[in-house]
Amino acid sequence: LRLQPLRRNGIVRRLLWPSAGLAMLALGWFRYLHGGNWGSLTAALTAIGFAQAMRVERAGHPIPGDHWLFDRRPALVLTLPFALLAQAFGAGWWDGLLVTLALYAAGSFFVAQHWVHRIARDP
Repeated sequence: LRLQPLRRNGIVRRLLWPSAGLAMLALGWFRYLHGGNWGSLTAALTAIGFAQAMRVERAGHPIPGDHWLFDRRPALVLTLPFALLAQAFGAGWWDGLLVTLALYAAGSFFVAQHWVHRIARDP
């Protein structure tokens, strides 16, 4: 968390999305290795794919209420309750987080896609 905004074309700003994707992939891979199932890895890859597709889809298009769509900050806020539950009741909650993030990213992508293409259709 920073109090000052990052420079628009700075290297740190350009690395935010790739590092967020790598962090999600690392969590999916860790759960795959220690949880014994491939669903967490699939959910992480799905969330990464939909998040990137949404970024491409909404680039340059204003979408009303876009602060509700998937982004790094809302994903971090959504992570907090799952982290508390995982700490209190066991690591299985991390799988639930990855599935929730995948659904959130997919829903955000479809909302952005609908809005962008609706605008393109309507004059």
